Amino acid sequence: MTEGSFDSLIYGGARMTARQAERIGITVSCVVALFLVSPLLVEVRLDIPLEAFGSPLHIGISRELLVGVLAGAISWAGAQSLYVLHPEYQPGVRVYSHCILPAMTAVVATVFWQRQTGIPVEGRLVLAASLGLLLSLVMLGQYAALTGDSAGAIRLRTILSVLSLATAFYLWTVLYATRVRSLLATPGAFLIAAALAIDLLQYEAASEWRTVRAALVIGLVVAECAWALNFGRLSPLEAGFFLLMVSYVTVGLARRHFQGALTWRAVGEHGLMVLLLYLVMRRFGF
Repeated sequence: MTEGSFDSLIYGGARMTARQAERIGITVSCVVALFLVSPLLVEVRLDIPLEAFGSPLHIGISRELLVGVLAGAISWAGAQSLYVLHPEYQPGVRVYSHCILPAMTAVVATVFWQRQTGIPVEGRLVLAASLGLLLSLVMLGQYAALTGDSAGAIRLRTILSVLSLATAFYLWTVLYATRVRSLLATPGAFLIAAALAIDLLQYEAASEWRTVRAALVIGLVVAECAWALNFGRLSPLEAGFFLLMVSYVTVGLARRHFQGALTWRAVGEHGLMVLLLYLVMRRFGF
């Protein structure tokens, strides 16, 4: 094993212990508690004396953004503290790629929670418990998916990959719905796409640097598309779905490249997939 390389770590056959379950419980409890106290937080507005493209730039840190960032940070720290307890873990091995999905799930859950303002208290408590259960299952699923290359682990990774795509789609949709300026929306789209690419490609590349480099390129491509979308008239769902298509295709091509199977036929298959996804988008009107 090469010290410091997350993709060279081979996990095998570990069972969840009481200590590991406790880490999940503490993390989820902190996130749910953040849900409940979020109405008490105040919004912060930063006025920056800067003109961008001829107009003043004002950045407002909303309660939704603040709580989302806090929830993501808590989930990231909790996931990292969980995965280093794995019996096959070796000191110095980086596990940050496995913390991305729990963090993104926590951000999505927090944003979704804060937007459900029209339901009674009982319903909000049930929703908070359901979102906490979802986060627990994601952390547990990531832990179980680390176990070697068995058929069960591969199937679980596939399920988690679908969930990663769904969380990224939701975040892009929310980002576009805010109608923030391109100078702010584009970096956000880049971060979401790069994090998604690292999560989806973490088991594919032969080295950590190849995964990160591919993720940065994918993030740049998606960010350029997001910048262009700000000059169009797409709905938030259409914009989110378009960015999802771009990410899905670029990640798929990167995966084929890592596998040594990037051919013109593979490019054609992904092009056909883009066409099918576009037809789906037009058929359902989003």
